[in-house]
Amino acid sequence: MKKIFTLLTMLVCMVTTASAVGEVFTISFNGANEQSTENYFSWNADKHNFNSKFAGTYEGVDYTSGLKMEGATKVMWKSEAAATVTIVQSTWSAKTNNLDGTELAVESAVEDLANGVRVYTITNVPAGDHAITRGSGENGLFLIKVEYTGAAMTTLDAPVVTANTTTGEVTIGAVANAKEIRYTIDGSNPTAENGEVYAAPFIVADGTVVKAAAIGDEVSFITSAITEVQVLIEGTVPVAPVVAQQNGSVAVSCATPAATIEYSTDNATWSPYVRSFTLFENATIYARATRAGVTSDVASVEVAVPVKPTASSMETIILDGGSFQADADHTYIWNGTPGTPNEGWSLVCGNESKSYSTGSDITEDEYTAIKASNGASNTIKIPAGKKVVFATIYSYVNAASSGARTCGWREVGGVTYDVNLVPNQAFTNVEDHKTNPDIRMYQLDATGEFSFTNTGEQHAFFLELMVCDAEDNTLVSGIDGIVAEDTVVDGPVYNIAGQQVTKSYKGIVIKNGKKYIQK
Repeated sequence: MKKIFTLLTMLVCMVTTASAVGEVFTISFNGANEQSTENYFSWNADKHNFNSKFAGTYEGVDYTSGLKMEGATKVMWKSEAAATVTIVQSTWSAKTNNLDGTELAVESAVEDLANGVRVYTITNVPAGDHAITRGSGENGLFLIKVEYTGAAMTTLDAPVVTANTTTGEVTIGAVANAKEIRYTIDGSNPTAENGEVYAAPFIVADGTVVKAAAIGDEVSFITSAITEVQVLIEGTVPVAPVVAQQNGSVAVSCATPAATIEYSTDNATWSPYVRSFTLFENATIYARATRAGVTSDVASVEVAVPVKPTASSMETIILDGGSFQADADHTYIWNGTPGTPNEGWSLVCGNESKSYSTGSDITEDEYTAIKASNGASNTIKIPAGKKVVFATIYSYVNAASSGARTCGWREVGGVTYDVNLVPNQAFTNVEDHKTNPDIRMYQLDATGEFSFTNTGEQHAFFLELMVCDAEDNTLVSGIDGIVAEDTVVDGPVYNIAGQQVTKSYKGIVIKNGKKYIQK
C-alpha cells in the first residue's frame, strides 16, 4: 500500500496502490477540476486557486485555467521508486517552478509557444518525498506526470516517540530495517543529514517539540514519515501573559507552551483570546493563562484609544475597491458615491511594477476591499482645501500567508509602527474576513497627501476617513495652546498620540513638552 503522508499542516492525505516499473501517475489542473490518477498527489488545502490567464493545450487536452502557483502553493507526492517526472506549465510568463527546492530553468524546457505550454522532463528522480513550488514568480501549472523507472521500495514505519510527563525523559522506539533513527528538538525536520542519531533516552525541557524519523538506505527502504511530539511537564504553572497595545489595538501572548489565554475588561467575566482585537473606548485589559487546570497570575494593562476629533465641517468617507478607477500609471481615481466628495482624491501604489486589484469576495457591508502589493507604500492624495484628521483601516490577511511573515501597517501618515508588537490578525476563510476584519485607528493632521505602508504579506483593505475643511477652526481634539514651530529648539518630535515622528511629519506635534504646528 502506498501512503501519501502530509508534509504541511492542513494537507489532504491520500492512499494508492503499490508501484511497479512502468507505472504512471498524473495530476492535471484545469479550472476547479483537479484530476489525479489513483489520488496519488496532495496539495495545500487552503492555498491554491486557478486563473484563466494560464491557458494552453497539451496532448490534446485544452487547459483553460491553470493552477496559479503563488508563494505558498505546493503540490506534493511520495515516490517509492526512481522515476521520470514531466511538468507542464503555461508560457504566459518566463517565470519558473522549483522541484524539491531547485529551480527548473526555462532553458531546460521544451517550449510549445503555439499551444502555450512549457514542458520539463526530469529523469532519475529518486524515491522519497517530492514537492513542486513556485520559483522565480507567479505562473500557471497544467500537468504533473510521474513514471516509475526503478524497482519499488518500502517506506519504513514512523518511529514511536513517548515522553515521561513527570521527568521530561523521551524514548524513541526501534524501527525494523531502519539504518538509524534521527531526531531534532530545534523545530527542524530530521533527515539522513540532519538531527541527532538516537542512542538512548534523553531529557528535554517543558514545551520541547521532538521530531523523529526512521532513516532508510534509499536502496530497499525509504525514510519514514516524521513523528512529532510536544513534551509537556505536569504541574507547570504558566507565566502571566504579556499584554501589548498599539493605538488601541491589543495582542496577548504567553511564553508557556500549550497554555490557553483568556482576557477580560472587568477581571470577572472572561473570554477566550483568539487573535488581536481593537478597542473603541479606553479600558483596562486583564489576561490570564491556563494549562492542565493550573492558572497563571493575572496581568493587566491600561489601554488608551485614539480620540476621534470633531469639527463643524466634519464628514466621513469610505475609500474602497468599488470607488477607485485605475489609470495607466497605477493611480486610482476616487469615483465617489452619492453624497460624498469625489474631486481630487486618488490612491497611488508605491511599487511601480505592481497595481492594485480588488478582493471581490472580501466585503464589509457594501464595500469591496482593495488588494495591496507586499510591502508597498500607498499614498492618498487629498483634495485642496480638505484635511484628513482620522483614519480607520479595515484589513484582511489570509492565515496561510501570515504564517510566513508578520503582517501589519508599519507606517501611517509618516509615523512608523512596530508590526511585531500587535500584528494584523489573520483569517482562515472568507466568512471570517467578512465578519471580523482587522481594525486599526490612526490620528492624523494631513493635507495634500498621506501615506500608509504594509509589510509582510498582501493586505486587502478599505479606509474610513474623517475629513474636514483644512482651515476649520472648530476642530476639537483635546489639544490647545499650540504655538508656531519656528520658536522650537531641536529635539525629539512626537505626534498627538505620543509616537515619535520625523521632522518631515506635518501637523500638530509635541517637542520639549509643548505642542506646535510643524509645516
